[in-house]
This record gives sequence, C-alpha cells and structure tokens, in this order.
Amino acid sequence: MDDKNQIEDALKNLSDMQRNLASIDRIKNEKILSSTFAAMRFLQRASILLAGLIILVELITEGLLSQLLILSKNNTELRTPIVLFVASGLTLCLFIVYITVWVKARQDGESIRVYISRNLSYLNFGSYLSDIALKFFLCSGIILIGVPEYLVAAMLVCTADHLFQSRFFVLPEIYRNLFGFSTFGLSVIAILLKWTSVTFPIGLFLIFTVVSMIHLKKKELVRG
Repeated sequence: MDDKNQIEDALKNLSDMQRNLASIDRIKNEKILSSTFAAMRFLQRASILLAGLIILVELITEGLLSQLLILSKNNTELRTPIVLFVASGLTLCLFIVYITVWVKARQDGESIRVYISRNLSYLNFGSYLSDIALKFFLCSGIILIGVPEYLVAAMLVCTADHLFQSRFFVLPEIYRNLFGFSTFGLSVIAILLKWTSVTFPIGLFLIFTVVSMIHLKKKELVRG
C-alpha cells in the first residue's frame, strides 16, 4: 500500500513539475515575443521619422534633392559628392540601428548576435549588410554613370525586394506579394515616364511602413 502511495506521489510531483516547466516556457516565450515586437516597433518608428524628414526637406526646398540628382546628369562634379553624401547617411542610419539593437540586447542580458537571431533575424550582419550594400551599389552606380532618371525606378525595385524577402515589413504574405508586385510595376512605369522625384519612392516606403506598424499592433492586440 505504501509503495502504491509513493508511486502516486511521484507521478503527482512529476505532473506538477511538467506544469511548472510549461508555465516557465510560456512566460519565457511571451517575454521573447514582447521583446521582438518592441524592437520591430522602434525600428519602424525610426524609419517613419527618417522618411518623413527627407520628404519634409524635399517639400520645403521644392525638391532640392531631386533637382541635384537631375543636375548631376550633365555635371560630373556633382556625382561623387552625392554618392558620398548618400553613403554617409546610410552608414549613420545603420550605425544608429545596430547601436540601438546592441543597447536593447544588453537590457535583455544577451549578445547582439543572439538578440538579432531571436528577435530581428532580417538584421543578421552578413545577409542584411550585403543586401544593403548591393542596393547601395545599384543606386550609386546609376548616379555615377549619369542616368539619374532611373534612380526612382531603382528605389522602387529595392522596396519591392524588401517586401518579397519579408525584411523589415511585418505583413501577411498576400499583402507582401500584392505590394511587392505593385511596386515593381510602378518601377517599370517610372522608367517609361522617367520619374525623377525621390519623394514618391520614399513616400511609398513610408506608407508600407505605416501599414506594417498597424498590422504589428493588431498582432500584439490578438496576442494580448
């Protein structure tokens, strides 16, 4: 009889342990998911702020950035400074992004690599930096060879690629594909009509980011 009671007690203790472990895993997963949402929210807000700032400068200066790009078509001395300016801005943005991620990783007591692989896999150093570098070389090459009228199309293609790869934008697959193909189609129109205002592709990127943030908020509400 005692052996039977001991077995029952052991099974009960084992069941309690399993429930406790399941509870710990659930709390840990919720914490991880919450941290992921917080990191995504921050990066998307920062992107909206940056895109909005560029558009504001364009509007205030009556398209100064776009005009400089067009002038570079016949003025070779403008091309290199423009590319260096873009490279400097891009480097600064990447520095801010990774410094911010590093700070958040420290707050969670993790290394930046572990934090990125768990929360923001699309920011993986090798793949993300090489992807950004390729997009930069595409756009800077267009400027350097003197065909800035194709820059808007290139920017739209880069945005479409981000949508297709699910880098940065948090959207259902059907919306990613719809927005991606639509953006790619707009890039073809941009080539045919020779659109030159950088406000359009940056504005479109801003709109997609806002939609992404709304979807992210809905996911949080559903989880909550």
